[in-house]
Amino acid sequence: LERFPTGILYTRTLTDTQTLQSTLAETFLVIAGELLQLAFLIVLMFFVDVRLTVVTLIVMPLGIWASRYFSRKIRESFARVRLYIARMNGYLQELIQSRELTESIGAEPTLWRHFLRINHLYYLSYRRVVGYFAWFFPTMETVTLVGLSAVLLAGTYLMYRGETTVGALVAFTLYQQLFFRPFRIIADQVNSMQMGLVSAERIFRLLDQQGEEPSGGKLPPTPPPYTLEVRDLHFGYTEDRWVLEGV
Repeated sequence: LERFPTGILYTRTLTDTQTLQSTLAETFLVIAGELLQLAFLIVLMFFVDVRLTVVTLIVMPLGIWASRYFSRKIRESFARVRLYIARMNGYLQELIQSRELTESIGAEPTLWRHFLRINHLYYLSYRRVVGYFAWFFPTMETVTLVGLSAVLLAGTYLMYRGETTVGALVAFTLYQQLFFRPFRIIADQVNSMQMGLVSAERIFRLLDQQGEEPSGGKLPPTPPPYTLEVRDLHFGYTEDRWVLEGV
């Protein structure tokens, strides 16, 4: 309990557990469905026109790279979000628990400023997550437009040479939109899955902690061979506010 305050334990047992449950219940099913849809679409595209399918697949590594890059950055940012929200809950719990003591020594302003610093770090980490998401979706749209432009150029050239039809070109413009849709959804679900993995890592780290044996209590108390007398004791953390006065 000294290493993990009650607020941090609350975050581990409630917030992280709910995130992990949502990941196991929804994310894997969505990813499996999108992968099956992508595989079926690729087979259909090869059946319609092999060359236009190859042109479409050429752009595929760019979409995979963008998804992996932003997924890694978002996972790191989510880990910081979980860290700061756990610290904030733990610190807030300690403030509430020791409210009478902090009021008696006049430490509320200092402790409140420290809490605001933790809250600001939490805000910055979450803003970083939002920023990565704000860049990720336009990047995937750009990759989609690049793939569509490549298909239109290649399709126009092949149609000019009489090696494809207008219907195939129109179909591939629609396939192009459907082709990169699973990448966006899978990347979004992978981010949710990584957030769940971060929560699982923190839960298992807590479960791996070794318990501590209670100490002492077996020896009978013995009276000390001396006495202590205190007179007119003054104690305080500030000059104008005493905790003990004239004891």
